[in-house]
Amino acid sequence: MYGVLVGAAALVMAAVAAVGMVSVVTGWVPRWERRKVRRPRLWGYGALVSAVGMSVFVFLGPFDDTLSSRTVLAFAGLAVWVLGAAVQMMARRPVRTA
Repeated sequence: MYGVLVGAAALVMAAVAAVGMVSVVTGWVPRWERRKVRRPRLWGYGALVSAVGMSVFVFLGPFDDTLSSRTVLAFAGLAVWVLGAAVQMMARRPVRTA
């Protein structure tokens, strides 16, 4: 059962990273986000950072082993994930001109 959950998590993280890469390269955003996102490339960078952070949390964090030293990796992964989510939220705001 653990292998199935790890496989599902890997597929989800790969899909988020793929959408982020496509968004960075082409400016394309998924349909459910099109009306909200004002800066698609920034949103793509946020998606990439979020995927990396959640991957570190899931695959290197406390769920992988019972070692307490992995707690630092788990918190680092969560912090990177929150940073990526913040970047995605910034992409929804209009560009400020000077």
